[in-house]
Amino acid sequence: MLRTLALLVALAAVPFGPWAASPVAAQVAAPQPLPPAIGPKQALLQESLVAALRLPDLISVMHDEGIDYGKQLADQLFPGQDGGSWHKTVRRIYAPKQMTKLFEADFSPRLDDNQRKGALEFLTSPLGRRIVAREISARRAMLDPDVEAEAAAQIARMAAHHDPRLAQIRRFARINGLVEANVAGALNANFAFYTGLADGHAPGLDLSRNTILSDVSSQQPEVTKETRAWLFPFLVTAYKPLSNAELDRYIAFSQSASGKALNRALFAAFDVMFVHISHELGLAAASVMAGENL
Repeated sequence: MLRTLALLVALAAVPFGPWAASPVAAQVAAPQPLPPAIGPKQALLQESLVAALRLPDLISVMHDEGIDYGKQLADQLFPGQDGGSWHKTVRRIYAPKQMTKLFEADFSPRLDDNQRKGALEFLTSPLGRRIVAREISARRAMLDPDVEAEAAAQIARMAAHHDPRLAQIRRFARINGLVEANVAGALNANFAFYTGLADGHAPGLDLSRNTILSDVSSQQPEVTKETRAWLFPFLVTAYKPLSNAELDRYIAFSQSASGKALNRALFAAFDVMFVHISHELGLAAASVMAGENL
């Protein structure tokens, strides 16, 4: 049962594609520790940065992804058993206000003023605003299976014709460590979900810590394959309107001190958010499996 669920849980936790943290290879990584809280002056800069990232719009997409994932999870674990209570619980767990609170509490202290200013300079530029808008709209578009399928077909065509744009997209992903960071976050979410099942005493499953660690770790090759299958179509879709020169400018920003710091902070905060959500989902799923009312 754990092996069946692992990939589904992992893909639901793939964070915002273009932002990456340091790769975490072949292990379930613990979330990074939370730094001290920031002061009033830093908070003003941070507020501007969150606005430039269009966090409410991104959280809205993640909320919709979560609702869809909750339906898939119910089909896997307890088809038809819970009435509407499970879906209400999923909506509560993926409430945008709660997701935003979890993210901002961890994200805000992770940058210094110079890093915030450098990130703001890029994100509020005409190119930066276009990129953020494209990333969010592409992620929402990928909720449609037909759009995702067409994007995957486009990748295949680009590869068949040795399209240099695909090589540039791959370079972008490699430089930012996108595959590795997304896989590490997905494994963390898997571990949190199974721990929630264990803490909720889900019946009929072997949920010892060793079993969970072994099973989640063994999923890394498959999760990596599926992450790549989602990530590259997403990147091609998001950056289609950008010229090669504009994409190179984005790569240059991601390699700057501010870009690297922003990436680390974003992925750390999303990791905390998804670990919390996944554990809550595991607890709720265990209750339904045990025949309890949510």
